[in-house]
Amino acid sequence: MKRVRAYSACVLLLIVAISGCAASSAGTPAAHSPEVLLFEAARGWPVMGTVLELRVTAPDKAAAANLADRAQQLVAHWDDVLTTWRNDGQLYRFNQRAGEGPQLIGHDLATALASMLRLSGDTDGAFDPAVGPLVNYWREQPDLVAPAAAGPEIRIASALELNGDRASLLANSALDAGGIGKGLALDEAVDLLLSLGARGAWLNLGGSSQAAFGSDSRGRPWRVAVAALDTTTVHGSVLLDGRSLSTSRSRPAGDPAGSIIDPRSQRPVTEPRIATVLAADGATAEAWSTALVVLGRMGVQAARDAGVEVVFEDPAGVVITQGFPLERQRAESKDSTAPLGR
Repeated sequence: MKRVRAYSACVLLLIVAISGCAASSAGTPAAHSPEVLLFEAARGWPVMGTVLELRVTAPDKAAAANLADRAQQLVAHWDDVLTTWRNDGQLYRFNQRAGEGPQLIGHDLATALASMLRLSGDTDGAFDPAVGPLVNYWREQPDLVAPAAAGPEIRIASALELNGDRASLLANSALDAGGIGKGLALDEAVDLLLSLGARGAWLNLGGSSQAAFGSDSRGRPWRVAVAALDTTTVHGSVLLDGRSLSTSRSRPAGDPAGSIIDPRSQRPVTEPRIATVLAADGATAEAWSTALVVLGRMGVQAARDAGVEVVFEDPAGVVITQGFPLERQRAESKDSTAPLGR
């Protein structure tokens, strides 16, 4: 996981304000909407190098609270699976055994690795978790020239071999889940909440990965803002009606969150770019938003052909795919939460 070592004060204030408002009504149906008999529980805590906001609705107070706790625990579990920042993380330990042949891995890590392989292929390698060593290189040494040309170890298709619950990495390889991990965790949390009977939920990991279904305690669908290159404004808003949203933006070398690396050049993408992707699941949305920062506007059609919808912006302007249900008139809605991007 990419770890953010310093949070923007305004982001934290926004998160605290939203979580506080949700918590104040947690377990209490909306007073002005007596016909909607739903209770809401809210949670907010640091995980996966960012802050998770969670709001869950259910027919009674205890159920809402239990559902929120279960979802919180599951996201924390996926952080344990995918973190590369702690030596007890499953992916960290797997990376440490690169070059040692097949390793027995857990079911969840195997699921994550399979998703990485599939989505890297779907994006023609523009999303590639095997750039892990390059992410670390450019984070720690931003003023240096590019490293010596790397070989197959920075391409997941050649670096990783996965066979059921056994996997192996080429020597000198390392996988980074920063372009897919939050989406995977939210997908699992949404599936859990649906299976346990939640009436609605909104999950937000740092603004860059969001998912929602059903409605809030007032019976309203979940609406979020779509971020722009200019962090003081947004393009508009979109309803998350059972779908997931991911926003990625280019960052310079040396950024604590880690830059998005172009696997072809082995360098950070430095041109200002931001991509927001709406997809059926969080892993797909996050992988494609990362890929589009690498590919630029030339990749928008490929994303559309893959079945996702896009809002892409660079200095040349904004591209919006026809199926992206952007509502500009709701951009300033008080119920919106602007994704800030990874």
